[in-house]
Amino acid sequence: MATYNTPVTPVFNAGYGPYASDFNTWIYQTFSFFQNKVVLRVSQTTTATSLPDSGAVTTIAYDTVLEDPYSGWNASTHLWTPPSGYSGWYQATITIRTVTLSNLVMLRPVFAGTYSYALTTVQGNSNAGAGVCATFTVYLVGGQDTLGAACSLLNSGSAVNTSLTAGQESTLEIIYLSQT
Repeated sequence: MATYNTPVTPVFNAGYGPYASDFNTWIYQTFSFFQNKVVLRVSQTTTATSLPDSGAVTTIAYDTVLEDPYSGWNASTHLWTPPSGYSGWYQATITIRTVTLSNLVMLRPVFAGTYSYALTTVQGNSNAGAGVCATFTVYLVGGQDTLGAACSLLNSGSAVNTSLTAGQESTLEIIYLSQT
């Protein structure tokens, strides 16, 4: 996995101009940022999140960083911050997978952070693992806004854990779309 530095804003002291190598660095860093569309990919593989039966919105504690080339992920808050200077449109996709749910139990994915947004509720099937996937497009201010994932559980009668089964774990992916 390649790691790219966040492009810098050029600053010139009076009477001094840039060198040709400065231009190459600015262009390379900017283009590498825009070509590397995936800015975050995390999953939950070691510690399950317990979703309470109260319907309370619970942050999903993603514990494995698969891709974060701009180091925006905060493992303690479970929120991602876009790099400074790169405000724009981002697309976030969350997948919440749980262990078996009973009939009429519902999962509601929620995007958390600066903009909290609850999405469509899905109903679980008995005797089968359940899951929900949602995509949200949002404008984020670089270095300032945050984005993460949460979930609420409705009508379960008891707490339910997220799944840690390989290939069926909860994930969050954020992709950079454009500046305007």
